[in-house]
Parts: sequence; structure tokens; C-alpha cells
Amino acid sequence: GGANWAKNVSSASSSQFAEAAASLAPQPETKIGGPSVLTGNIIDNARVKLGSFGLDRWLDWDCGAFGSESAVRSDLVAVAQRKAAELRDFDPARDATVLIGDTHRDVEAGVDGGARVVGVATGGETVDELMAAGADVAIPSLSDVQAALDAFAFARSLGPVFVGS
Repeated sequence: GGANWAKNVSSASSSQFAEAAASLAPQPETKIGGPSVLTGNIIDNARVKLGSFGLDRWLDWDCGAFGSESAVRSDLVAVAQRKAAELRDFDPARDATVLIGDTHRDVEAGVDGGARVVGVATGGETVDELMAAGADVAIPSLSDVQAALDAFAFARSLGPVFVGS
């Protein structure tokens, strides 16, 4: 799934993706975090996978959550939130966590972990299947950068998820 997602992102025009990534990039001088990584991979493997598509430089690795921290992917949402709270001006009771995934397992992990979820139908499942799994919004691919940013903004606008509610 993740490799398809990365190939799809890298197929967007480089100027479009650079502009989109810059708008979401971490701003350490203001403690504002940017996109991070939540994956069942260990950090070194995640860096290699995403680096092969040039995506690693746009990520806030310090706030990521990795398979070495929990074998249960939904638990990684809280791991990432805890890191972002410690390192950035993030409050899970105030700020939405948005997980972008391309399989029903990604969607379920986000929902179970307390994240808003953007489903991207590049992992072998349809938009409808990702929505049925619980995604807040789903799109066919990330090749339309503006549509991807709009989906992310919509999911974030829904606000934080209160686990157990």
C-alpha cells in the first residue's frame, strides 16, 4: 500500500507537490509541526521507502510513530500525538490528527486510534470501500494535489476525535 501511495504522490507535477508540501511542512522555529509518519515499519525502513520518492524531506520525523514502538497500528496514533504534544504546540483535545491511508487496515487504525482519516484509493481498495471502513473522506488518488489538500483540510476541519465517544 505505502509504495503505491508514494508513487502516486510523486507522479503529481513536481512544482504542484513542492507547493503543497511547503504549505504543510514543519515550521520548527514556531513549534508548528507538519506532516509526519505513522507506519508499521521501523523508522529506517520508512526513511528509505519515502526517501526513494523524495518525500522524506517534507516530514516531521520527530513526531512520527513506528512499528518498533507498538505492534498495534492503532496504538501508534497516540504515540504520534504524545510526541507532537511534547515537541510541538499540539493538543489532541484541541487539534485534529489526520491519518492518510490507502487500505481499510489504515482507515481502521486511524478510526480506532482517534484520528480523522483521509482514504486514498491507491492500495487496491475503492473510494467506497475506504468510506465503508470509516474514512471521513476518500479520494481516488493524490495526483490531483489540490483535491488531496482539500480532503486533508476537510478532515482537519472536523476537529479532534474523542476516543470512546
